[in-house]
Amino acid sequence: MNFMGITTITETTNDKTPKNAFVFVPFSEITQGMDETYLIDVIGELVGEDNVMEKFVRGRKSKLMKIELEDLDKNKLSCTLWGEFADQICSYLAESNSGPIIVVLLLFKVKSYQEKVGISNAYYGSKLLINPTLKEAADFSNKNGLYFNCLIIHKRISQISGHSSYSISDDWVKHTERKTIDDVLDAAEEEYCAVLATILEIESGWNDWWYQGCTKCSRKVQSAGTKFYCEGCDKLVQSVPRFKVQVKAIDQTGSTSLIFDREATQFLGKTASEIRQQEMKNGVGCGPPAVLNNFVGKKFVFKINIKKLNVKSKWSIYSVMRMSDDADLLEHFNSTLADNKESVSDEVEYTSPTKTPSKRFAEDVSDTIVDDPTAQLSGNKLKKVIKVEKY
Repeated sequence: MNFMGITTITETTNDKTPKNAFVFVPFSEITQGMDETYLIDVIGELVGEDNVMEKFVRGRKSKLMKIELEDLDKNKLSCTLWGEFADQICSYLAESNSGPIIVVLLLFKVKSYQEKVGISNAYYGSKLLINPTLKEAADFSNKNGLYFNCLIIHKRISQISGHSSYSISDDWVKHTERKTIDDVLDAAEEEYCAVLATILEIESGWNDWWYQGCTKCSRKVQSAGTKFYCEGCDKLVQSVPRFKVQVKAIDQTGSTSLIFDREATQFLGKTASEIRQQEMKNGVGCGPPAVLNNFVGKKFVFKINIKKLNVKSKWSIYSVMRMSDDADLLEHFNSTLADNKESVSDEVEYTSPTKTPSKRFAEDVSDTIVDDPTAQLSGNKLKKVIKVEKY
């Protein structure tokens, strides 16, 4: 609500005015097309999330995050959250461990782009409520059969396993260039790409598979007595343990190292905080937690961010933006290989890098990798094909 010079305010004694007056619009009505000049209210369960991005809009850098909601009729609706709304949902996801997430969006605008209809917050007036203590949210949960203590949140909001709720395949298939690991290692410019590869081993050690991250921006925080300081937010912040898992991935052309955070939570169904608590209870072993071995031998499609350091310094540790083992997506990427192209199976011989005493892990998975680019790199091209078959 904005007050202007001609705005008048009158006090009222009417106590019957409802504190919350919602007019929820069905998702089917929105996606079929409606008047975009009206602001609308929606309610739904959060079933899909994307990474936070930054874009320049009208000369200013703006933060945004795309999410996907599902209504009682299992219709899905894409939503773009800008600015503080993106921060709000990120903070909630970082701190929450269980239960589905019910989202109430007030006074959002309808937008059409490339024949797809979605919603986003308006510049003024919009409001985001996450798992609010409202009758409408409780009614939605009861009608949908959702119980807040029976499910791990990250199993419901998954971009990875089974039939994922978030329709990532459209983005990867249509808008992300398909590359091999060899292509990635030879990249001459910064870009995003999609790679089909198998995780060969966990490269993280016993104490560097996680880091203490800011709940607002995910950057690594510094201890300040009993509190934590975030350089990105430039203030004292709340923090939680976050994953920083480094793995060696291999395809038919070579191998490289990949590093990821949130995707570990989504695949394992456990947060880094939960695993750390288990370690403190049972004791820390000489290697990374055994649960991380669940990644080994699994094939994924990775959306990789090739950064300036990767291009200029040939730094062969790449940040993963998304990853999926969805069967349909894997099949599609297999089918994009050239007809009758020979590709190597998982039985391949490769030259393993010699690990140096200094660790090669990125300091902060949410920011530019700042490790010494002169250290031992881990990218390798296959030197011998052992067995040829369809990949």
